[in-house]
Amino acid sequence: MATPLLVALVVIETTDLVFALDSIPAVLAVTRDPYIVYTSNVFALLGLRSLYFVLAGAIRDLRFLRPGLGVMLVFVAAKMVAGDTVHIPPAVSLAVIAVIFGSAIVASWLFPQPKRAGTAESGSCSHLASATAREPTTDQCAECVAMGDAWVQLRMCLACGNVGCCDSSKNRHASAHFQATGHPVAQSIEPGEQWKWCYVDRLRAP
Repeated sequence: MATPLLVALVVIETTDLVFALDSIPAVLAVTRDPYIVYTSNVFALLGLRSLYFVLAGAIRDLRFLRPGLGVMLVFVAAKMVAGDTVHIPPAVSLAVIAVIFGSAIVASWLFPQPKRAGTAESGSCSHLASATAREPTTDQCAECVAMGDAWVQLRMCLACGNVGCCDSSKNRHASAHFQATGHPVAQSIEPGEQWKWCYVDRLRAP
């Protein structure tokens, strides 16, 4: 009686479990109370999936969040290694973590990601008339698959439906498709990223 939906559910719940396991070292760096460790991981199972997508959306604007997370993990690791010789109270640990993340957020606001020359976040695209409602020709970048170098962040050409890896990849097949065909507008086919990008006008178009 199992359907593909069961497989999807197993994958989602496995992801939740991995997120919860990742949080165990962070909890142990704050407290060794078994009750707190257990309940915090229960809440991790309940809420981390939603928090992951929130962070995935915020990571584009908070450019220093990843370095801040790295510093926080170094602090947690050092606290765990030196736990038997140096005692750091839980309140101090929480304060340090709050300062690290607060500093990363404030720094991101004060020093935002510089825009590339000639680009804009939104505006009027003069080439949307050439874009039509298209279905992707594949669910992967065919050229990356042929090279054995799969890439999951994909852009679909709104003129012909061609799917290529985004400009963040080393191959940039979406841009290469535009250069070869002149089709100007591509659209992300990633969940939560349904924006259009015009290669000619160099801007994102709603």
